[in-house]
Amino acid sequence: MRTNHLKPMASLLAASILQACGNAPAPSGGHDLVTLTLRAPLRDVTGAGVTPQAVPTAPEGSSAVQLVRVRVFTSDGTPVKFDARHQADPSGTLDTIDLTPSASSVSVSLVPGEYVFQSAGRGGTPDSALLAFGRQEHQNVVANGVVTLKLTTLLDPAALTLTTALPMNAARPGQTFDTRLTVRTLRSGDARYDVPLSDFSAAYQPTGGVIAGSSNLGARVHVDDAPTATAFKLDADVNGLVAGGSDVAQPGAGAAHLTLPFVAAGSMNVDLTAPALTAAASSDGVTGTAGDDVGLARLDVYDGPVIVASTAEGAPAKVTFDVDASGHVTPTWRAPLTLDAGAHALTVVATDSSGNETRQALDVTGAGAPVTVTSTPDWGAATADTISARNGGTLSTTGADGTTYTLTFPPDALVDDTQITMTPLADVTGLPFSGGLAGAVKLEPDGLRLQRPARLTITPARAVSAARLSVFSYEGAGDHVGVPLLDPSTTTSSVTLNLLHFSGYGVSDGSSAERDALAAQAVKYGAEAYGMELAALLNAQRVAELQGLPGDPNFAWRLHDILDRAYQDTVAPYLGQLASSCGALDTLFPAMLSWTRTATLLYGGDGDAFLPQQTAITDAAVSSVGVCLREETQPCVASDAASLKHLLLTARRAELLGVPGNVLTASTCGWSGRLGRTVLQHVALTPQWNVTETRDRKVTLDIRLSPPSVAEAIDSLRGVTSHRNETTSTYDASYVLVVTGGGPDEISENGKVVCSGGYSRLHTDGSEEHGDTHDGAGGAVTFGDGRWVINYGGPTIFTTSQRVITDVDSYDCSTYLNQNTVTTYPPQQQGEGLGLYVEVSGDALASALHGSIKGPEDGGGTSDVITYDLTRTSRSAP
Repeated sequence: MRTNHLKPMASLLAASILQACGNAPAPSGGHDLVTLTLRAPLRDVTGAGVTPQAVPTAPEGSSAVQLVRVRVFTSDGTPVKFDARHQADPSGTLDTIDLTPSASSVSVSLVPGEYVFQSAGRGGTPDSALLAFGRQEHQNVVANGVVTLKLTTLLDPAALTLTTALPMNAARPGQTFDTRLTVRTLRSGDARYDVPLSDFSAAYQPTGGVIAGSSNLGARVHVDDAPTATAFKLDADVNGLVAGGSDVAQPGAGAAHLTLPFVAAGSMNVDLTAPALTAAASSDGVTGTAGDDVGLARLDVYDGPVIVASTAEGAPAKVTFDVDASGHVTPTWRAPLTLDAGAHALTVVATDSSGNETRQALDVTGAGAPVTVTSTPDWGAATADTISARNGGTLSTTGADGTTYTLTFPPDALVDDTQITMTPLADVTGLPFSGGLAGAVKLEPDGLRLQRPARLTITPARAVSAARLSVFSYEGAGDHVGVPLLDPSTTTSSVTLNLLHFSGYGVSDGSSAERDALAAQAVKYGAEAYGMELAALLNAQRVAELQGLPGDPNFAWRLHDILDRAYQDTVAPYLGQLASSCGALDTLFPAMLSWTRTATLLYGGDGDAFLPQQTAITDAAVSSVGVCLREETQPCVASDAASLKHLLLTARRAELLGVPGNVLTASTCGWSGRLGRTVLQHVALTPQWNVTETRDRKVTLDIRLSPPSVAEAIDSLRGVTSHRNETTSTYDASYVLVVTGGGPDEISENGKVVCSGGYSRLHTDGSEEHGDTHDGAGGAVTFGDGRWVINYGGPTIFTTSQRVITDVDSYDCSTYLNQNTVTTYPPQQQGEGLGLYVEVSGDALASALHGSIKGPEDGGGTSDVITYDLTRTSRSAP
């Protein structure tokens, strides 16, 4: 861990000053330019097991920073300019040098000497969020040198989360538990990224307890045995770098808080409620949900009497709870397990802080050391297309050896329209079949689960006899080789498989003993164990039919028995939990859906022996989806991409199950209410004795602010459109200019005055302007530095101006010169805009903003009032 990861304040202030300086010539002095290499830590090297250090990293391991903009300064702070070849040039047009993952190094030419290299890392464009910053001073530039840029990830003070490591709702006196601190960057695109532990420091202050140990990952706390407060509180003060001006960072701090009410000690307050627990076996181990009205203390998984996974320290495998996009712990847990081949009796035990236990038994069959294979793709034969979720579709291709592949999707097999890729395999090594490969294909996206079975038909270029027809599947890069289900339409020349999830599938030449060995070794846990058993039974029966043999005389009984046992063991015990829980939908429903799809495929529709079971599953799923729709849309929907994507998945499930509800119209979280601005102006002027002016103007802006709907939030993330608030703007103005004049007048003839009198003149120039608009207004309500900032730009009001000019002249001596004229100019249009800006002191947790302030035009005969009356709805609202 770095011990000095934050730059001194003076250095950062100097960086800000340099950023604001004007351009100056590059260093001079008669020296020739030398060339050095400038490098940025952007190259994705996850394949080697290394991720870029001190740069925010995406979950798959790639660098979140896709653009590093470098500025170079001389030792006295003068910015260096470059030409298009990145050579220092006082008349150059480049102030910066840009580096990207595809061009993470560049040759730069400078006069030898000492320089400062300042780097700003962003998500991909100069306008995206500033994610990382670095400043390297006293860099001595010599010929053929290398400068490797060093970046520090910036934190977002508003993206700090402190939560318990296990689900907890209250703290018990004397209890010891772990907390988890999540520190993330500014939002870049639709994601935030974890800040590396080396790039910030955290200090913890408890109330009602003490710190037993801490790090930048969180703190282990011990609650007082006899607390005097009503709640345990833990504050985390986080220091690091935050975004400053353009391409500049500065020291900053943020805070995260955790509050848990105390459960009173003593016999007067007894917790008799056991934890809630679900558990299901999968190919990756055991998963489920767990929670408690007070708080979980631990969750353990036993294989017989031996503990094999736990949340406690020192267990062979770690039980972990998932964390949502905001950094809060969720009820979903998982325990990765690899069990020896054979039967295992697992027991999952959830224990709360009062010692109450809930247990659940699972009978699973371990696969032992799994069979793995290595495939060689035939890229030239790969094909891809987007398949409609509603209508289905078909993909077809032919491998280099002449083997044909056809993949057919029925309607509603997919949750969303999905791009499907089908790549024939030129070879698969490691297969447990002695006769070799007849044909295989890789289907992607890998791991995709289908709502209804798709049909994959493989017609091998070389025939395989009925007795040796062997099929296989594998996951990922070649793991968990198993037995897929043959469709009854399979023949010796054309093999059809029914698929409920994506991986690799193929046909091989093998003996019945080799098929039996693979089926025995490929058996996994829970529903997958029964799936393998069922596929082996059905495939053996079909192979016997192809050979003209009678097959298993107990086939019908064994088929019904497998489905019945699968239902009783993997479905029935969890129907109640599924019906009442949204969290159980992701954990339990896939196995239940697999069971009911299999039963439908084998036994047909109405009237079959398993119709009551299928109805029970559908009813529980409908109830669970209803719970999810309520939980995910009330009181609002988080507008981040992950939350919206999950909500759309729930909506698609609801549609497939016939659950009503249009989630696209639901409101996202945010501010609602009313914003207004009224500008009144009355000015009366007498610029000179015979001229008067009056001006009157009234401009209003009324914004009815509302968070965007789910549909609008999705369109905004896609860049299609943005939310428009209901807005009314009006403009009324009048302007009058009056000029008066007069004096003596006379007419002379032959040197004699024949008429004497006077003359007068009146000139008025007036106009009126009117306009209104109902277009939307754009802007935002944001928080920073202890202030809420309300900044909205009103739409342009296109006003119509009508001008009227009146001239009246009178001459006593010459009546024919008297005039009384009115000139009206046609209406003309012009634009008038009005926006509002308000700063209000407060805290980041404020849920309401109410008040009024003077606007910028207030004074000098002008009244300008801005009003705001806003309330905020968030996911944490009751």
